[in-house]
Amino acid sequence: MVNPLRVLRRRKRPAAGLHRTKDQRVAVIGLGRFGSSLASELMRRDWDVLGIDTDARLVQKHSDSLTHSAGRSRRRTR
Repeated sequence: MVNPLRVLRRRKRPAAGLHRTKDQRVAVIGLGRFGSSLASELMRRDWDVLGIDTDARLVQKHSDSLTHSAGRSRRRTR
């Protein structure tokens, strides 16, 4: 008799949505505590990361470690 668990273990299908592609690019919006940690981890895993934030200091701080970074100054309304 065949053990059904053994048959399942032999099949090594990639999990849905977890397949690796050649084009691994992502934009991280917000370079605060969470965004900067996420961007750093993705860079460590060889992803191209675009970091976006409205705070120019954060953009400047992370510009050397990210693939691309962009910032925009907020317009003050009266």
